[in-house]
Amino acid sequence: MAELRAISAPVLIVPGADVRHPTALAEQVATAIPHGVLGSVTLSHELLTAEDLGEAMAPALREFLAGL
Repeated sequence: MAELRAISAPVLIVPGADVRHPTALAEQVATAIPHGVLGSVTLSHELLTAEDLGEAMAPALREFLAGL
């Protein structure tokens, strides 16, 4: 966690919905990074194509970038 606390750049953390990328871990990482922001989207197995991913990520990415 010390390495995460050393990150000084703003970071968008996008939680997953599976065992390897649990939302709880994303929340911990976002809290540990000084300028960490937890994304308002969750990546899941329902995102089947690049278009699905883009549509899911775009609002969270716009929100994050607007806050910089």
